[in-house]
Amino acid sequence: VWFAISLYALSLSSRAFARVSSVARVRKVEPTTKRLSGYNIFQKVCYRDPVFMRKIEGLPAAEQVRAIADSWKQLPPEDHADFLEQSRRMKKDACKEKDDCEDKTPQPKKPLPTYLLFSQGAFPELKKEYPNFNASALAKKSAKQWRSSSAMIRRGYRDLYEQQWKQYEQKVREWTSGVLPKGEVEEVARFPEETKPLPPKRPLSSFVLFQCKIRPGLCKEHPGWTFVALAKEILKEWRSLSEETRQEYTGQSELLRAEYEKEVEEWISKHGPLPAKRRKNKKMTEFRAASRSVWTR
Repeated sequence: VWFAISLYALSLSSRAFARVSSVARVRKVEPTTKRLSGYNIFQKVCYRDPVFMRKIEGLPAAEQVRAIADSWKQLPPEDHADFLEQSRRMKKDACKEKDDCEDKTPQPKKPLPTYLLFSQGAFPELKKEYPNFNASALAKKSAKQWRSSSAMIRRGYRDLYEQQWKQYEQKVREWTSGVLPKGEVEEVARFPEETKPLPPKRPLSSFVLFQCKIRPGLCKEHPGWTFVALAKEILKEWRSLSEETRQEYTGQSELLRAEYEKEVEEWISKHGPLPAKRRKNKKMTEFRAASRSVWTR
């Protein structure tokens, strides 16, 4: 009896194997963008065959994969060649799709922000000046230069960024109208027609102008000093200045103030009133006023 049962099981497995091999010769896997190997295609065919799935229905996932691998090893060379040919065709189709995508014009890139525009121009000069520095040290140097740069330089980079952003919007409109269908243009081009620029920044005071001028030299002379020690030294030198030199810095601050007021008037005439400020904390305003009076004394 047991011998008869084993013979019957062997006949069932041979029928399932013949069924899989016959289906593999005729059936083709649907084309996908991802390239599949010959074994992956055979695996998909096995999972779609009901007789083979009935045979391995109660087995765990690892044993199912092992059974598919064993049946793959027992395949005749003709079936192996058929699966490999299907894999080669899928590779050719994927290459054709890639070539078709490369023929299309790529989507325009967003412009770099103001700091990256500044660092893009500062990096070559820093590399010449410090050839032994790595990328992180050069980035720190460029960040220091950006912090110590004047308001006029920052305003120039901001104007350049706004100009590049308008060009980018125009390129996006052209790209969406030429590449995508009409229904998808609104989904991709989610940029407002008129971007409201930031209002002009307030000018620097006379003490801050003096601090920006003297701070780099003190950092070079005393590299081990902390922020507090540098602030105390700057304050001492500011108090020891004569009235004439202080008047020079105040004159520069007044010129910047006049330019700022003109820019604010132009900005209000173009874009409306300035954005509302956040509510100030009374205790913080009193503390800042007291500290400002101590620093400028």
